[in-house]
Amino acid sequence: MKVFAIFDFYPPHVGGAEAVYGNVCEGLVRRGHSITVLTNKEGALSQEGLQGGVIVKKVYSWGRMLFPFFGLSKAVGEAKKADVLLTSLYSSSILTLIVKVLCRKKAYIIVHEYIGKRWFSLGFSWPRAFLLYISEWLALFPLYDGYICVSESTKTYLSKKIRNQEKLHVIYNGLDHVTFSPRGVNMELRRKYGIPMDKKVMMFAGRPGYFKGLGVLLEALTIVQKKDELSFHMVLMLSKRPQEKYTEAMNYIDEHGLAKDITILDSVPRADVADHFSMADVGVVPSQTEGFGFSAAEFCSMEIPVVISNVDSLPEVVSGRVVFTQAGSSESLASALCDASMGKYTSRPRKEFSWLQSVVEYERIMNQCSK
Repeated sequence: MKVFAIFDFYPPHVGGAEAVYGNVCEGLVRRGHSITVLTNKEGALSQEGLQGGVIVKKVYSWGRMLFPFFGLSKAVGEAKKADVLLTSLYSSSILTLIVKVLCRKKAYIIVHEYIGKRWFSLGFSWPRAFLLYISEWLALFPLYDGYICVSESTKTYLSKKIRNQEKLHVIYNGLDHVTFSPRGVNMELRRKYGIPMDKKVMMFAGRPGYFKGLGVLLEALTIVQKKDELSFHMVLMLSKRPQEKYTEAMNYIDEHGLAKDITILDSVPRADVADHFSMADVGVVPSQTEGFGFSAAEFCSMEIPVVISNVDSLPEVVSGRVVFTQAGSSESLASALCDASMGKYTSRPRKEFSWLQSVVEYERIMNQCSK
């Protein structure tokens, strides 16, 4: 089977979505299929060529929103040689729809999460929420031959838009359970970063902004601080993008006197994530939406207890010792953090997610589609 995939970004670009694309495409190559990927050029990450057996081709598009325009010619040429198309949100899906119609090819889309009308309740200004809502609506225009949802939660939300339920498929993302395996607390890294040795360490890892719930977490820490001295130390492993939200978070920490109880780290390369997670006694995932929840599943795979929002896919992917909190509620999160600091958890059976099983499911679905 010849697959032509179109993604906004692809490894070595760092991100959870890009990790999915890389694992799926390289997994399909190992199973004997031919995979060509078209993606954006970006600075030093502009090289074309083979990556894990995947043929990677790139176009410079002056920003991802112009990708459909600048990538059209090359995409049409590659699509003509393919049996099936594969894509994901956002601008890449618009390009894929155009190519699908022009070349009369079958196409599948990977849907990490579907926000829908929830865009208007996530703290965005109304004009921006409307723009995001319309962008998602266009990207998921119901012309695809199938929609691959990364969780049952995503499928449930998407079913409100896509009425043909036979087109909806659930394939969980895989997880590297060898890398994210149980291990001792990494005291060496704690010493390196000056993290207190006499307190329980809780860790948040992700982007600043609405979706991952950093603002709610900071408000919860303020609530706990007002009640008493924090009995735990918080480590924030943060991306600096979007810059305005990062700056907003830093200002909040300074204004509310939280700096002494928080260590702020830059996000680290994918290969170093597990080592840094092993500094934590508790993982904190207060997301307001979550299509799959990699960090939650990774903490659990390492048998690190988690405080997580009871929202979307998170209850599907977590296992071990868990404290649930209400998404978007700083009071609920403050209570959950205190419970975790005292070891008050519920227990869930261990769950594992296999990349091989995921790739086999992609293969099965797309083989049907290409016939």
